[in-house]
Amino acid sequence: MIEWRKQLGFDDGDIARIRSPIGLVPGAKSRPTLAIGILAEFASEAKQAGLID
Repeated sequence: MIEWRKQLGFDDGDIARIRSPIGLVPGAKSRPTLAIGILAEFASEAKQAGLID
């Protein structure tokens, strides 16, 4: 996967910022549960970046 991303033009810095799996909640079996996990990740990142209180 890393080589594929490099072929697409991503550099090592870009690749280092990739975090996965986003939104995966252990035991989640429904789309709403996965969506909440993704939104929680966004909120966490926004808070760390100082975009929200």
